[in-house]
Amino acid sequence: MEQPDGNQNRAILNLGYGHSIKTLAAGLFCFVLALTLCLVQNLSRRALGMVLTFDSGHYLGSAQQVYILVKHLIDAGMTGSLKELLTPLGPNLLLDGPILPILVSCVFLVIGKMPGVADGVMLVVLQSILHAASALLVFFLGKQFTGQIKWGLVTGILWASYPSALVGAGKFLPETLITCVLSMQVIVLSQLVRFREAKVKITCLLSFFLGCLTGLVFLLKAALAPAATVIDLLALSVLRTNKRKFVFLSCVLIGMSIFLVPWATFTYVTSGHIHLTPQRMPVLNVVSGLDLEMDGWEPIPQSPLVRMFTERDSPLATEVGLWASNPQKSLNLVLRKLPRLWENPWNDFRSSCLKIPVGIQKWWHQLLCLFAVYAAFLFFCMIPSKASHNQAPSSFIGYASVILILWHLVVYSLFISTPRYAFTAMPFVVLLAGFVLSKVKIRNDLLAILAVILTGALFLALCQTSLTPYLAYCSRHPMILAWLNFAAKLIALLVSLGTATCAARTIGRLKTISSAGKIALVCILAYCLAVMFAFTTYGTSINEWSCKVRPGMSALRKISLSHLRAPDTRKPKWALILLDGDATSTDAVVLVNEKPLSDRPRPIRFYRSSDDGVILSGILANLVRQPEENIRQWRAVQVPVDLLDASPSITISVCSTTHPFTIYGDYPSSLTDALVIPSLTLFSPTKFLSTPDMLDGRLTTMWHNQSLSNALSWLADGSHKEAADLSSCPGIQFGQYRLFLILGYGEDGTPNVLSKDIGLL
Repeated sequence: MEQPDGNQNRAILNLGYGHSIKTLAAGLFCFVLALTLCLVQNLSRRALGMVLTFDSGHYLGSAQQVYILVKHLIDAGMTGSLKELLTPLGPNLLLDGPILPILVSCVFLVIGKMPGVADGVMLVVLQSILHAASALLVFFLGKQFTGQIKWGLVTGILWASYPSALVGAGKFLPETLITCVLSMQVIVLSQLVRFREAKVKITCLLSFFLGCLTGLVFLLKAALAPAATVIDLLALSVLRTNKRKFVFLSCVLIGMSIFLVPWATFTYVTSGHIHLTPQRMPVLNVVSGLDLEMDGWEPIPQSPLVRMFTERDSPLATEVGLWASNPQKSLNLVLRKLPRLWENPWNDFRSSCLKIPVGIQKWWHQLLCLFAVYAAFLFFCMIPSKASHNQAPSSFIGYASVILILWHLVVYSLFISTPRYAFTAMPFVVLLAGFVLSKVKIRNDLLAILAVILTGALFLALCQTSLTPYLAYCSRHPMILAWLNFAAKLIALLVSLGTATCAARTIGRLKTISSAGKIALVCILAYCLAVMFAFTTYGTSINEWSCKVRPGMSALRKISLSHLRAPDTRKPKWALILLDGDATSTDAVVLVNEKPLSDRPRPIRFYRSSDDGVILSGILANLVRQPEENIRQWRAVQVPVDLLDASPSITISVCSTTHPFTIYGDYPSSLTDALVIPSLTLFSPTKFLSTPDMLDGRLTTMWHNQSLSNALSWLADGSHKEAADLSSCPGIQFGQYRLFLILGYGEDGTPNVLSKDIGLL
């Protein structure tokens, strides 16, 4: 075999990028840009006030414990047994992993102080440097992937300015560090592929470094450890001789053992069990993610299913058992959870980013994801039958990016799916977006790329829009409406993919689509169809409707109470009128049979004990800078029980006074006869934080004794001319308002919606 000359070896030692002034300048620009934007975004008073919220505070506690231990060892040496020294660290580090706490404690050891809640600026600077480093690495990946410095610069700028990355760097969490490690791992792997015929000692050095990075992935993000292993094996497959493969495996294992052996020893000493990854409550994540009653969200208070399990149970056995109990519904849930990862950017507290509002951030994020899908398709369309030596690193970066993104889809759909979990794949989403941009020639391909964007955006918009009020002109049968929705979105999908296929041939200058491209197209189509089908056959979705009730208008509901007249029927002890309205609905006047009640609607938390859900919703309202009244919640007003005895039916009306208010309703689009409404008691912080365009953390609940057929709700005479009114006839006004009567049968006459003995009319 021909040996590389000295010049090639020098290029290898420089990781293949040489000392190009343009390359260094472009990389430095990406680093400085990312660092500057991070500091500008996260050094404001409000951003600093949220650096240590929730999980971030827990990571700080772990860093403090590590600092105390290391400081003790430096000052006093080894006193006591190893177990006595390490045991206090066990609970926190087993949960958080050792890497981020050790990194931060080392930084603070240098400056001679223990990290604390007053050190938010220092933590932000550290996280900003990590994001800047990841922008530099993404630039190098983009340059290698596209073959041009300018498109590597575009890719680096896209990641450096990505709003979620900037906002995320303002939290003391490991996600920013993980993006650095994964990006560096792909860079090292691409160089192994590029110089697979270089001297063995170069392969040995790169393989050892790769093993260290893989070990870091194991200790930073356990769920990504299999994906890191797979792309390592992908590099192994391109090494041609058994000698190089043996050297590669040996050096990778040695590099991994440097991190994993001490960690395994630590876990055995502190817990009595050997673990190769942090234990971030896997059983809780599995059970909550597959809790059919809670639709895969984590509620507060915990659901009965979650309380049945502990972390002493086996995560794998728990997963298999939950799937075996109801495989069809579990599959439906998993498919519907996939959009939760990518539909919204990671921005828990709805922070504006450099004055960019959350709504624009969402579209920015979705367009990047759309470009990534098209780029993956274009990449596979352009794969030659046999890649040249120079093309191998670029192809490998493409393969690794697709593998990492797909693994995020697969593994996190089994747990509680949130945008935070998908964030660590976003550098590779940006990388693919930069790839497709690099193939576009503005003069020749402008129409093609515009057609792709418009049809893709149309499909995304239709997937997030309820077409029920328009399709109801055709039929009012819930199942037919559901399938009409599916058909409309399927047409949009086919148009989008057809446009993408034509654009791929135009942009890629291809005469035909390769076999790999056809397989990729089928996979994309199958994925979209599976997700849309899951939503179509899900029976408890809510398609929401809202109506502005202006001064002089009123919403009404007529309820039959004839069943309460039976002699053997229990009499209610208390009654509440429930209204799903916005904050201004607390000024509305409620009438029962045209008799006004003295009380005004107030949040339902006043009619339930002060549990964790109530407390947490107030905390989250403060973090998103909203009054607690503005959070979407039920409003209620107490009704004297004797009013219910005066008539076999009652008419409830809610009248607007000086201020208009919004009342919410829904379309009869579910596939069940039960009434499906937002829960009166279950609040999910995970859902609240995962939907940046809403302020609603309520889960859905089903009342099997209610259906639309016996619900009569409308706007009062004189108000029905409003185009927003609902009606019982098919069409755009088809549905019902959420205005109900709740009856309590407990012994105590004090209203409490947490009581199990209640009924809804």
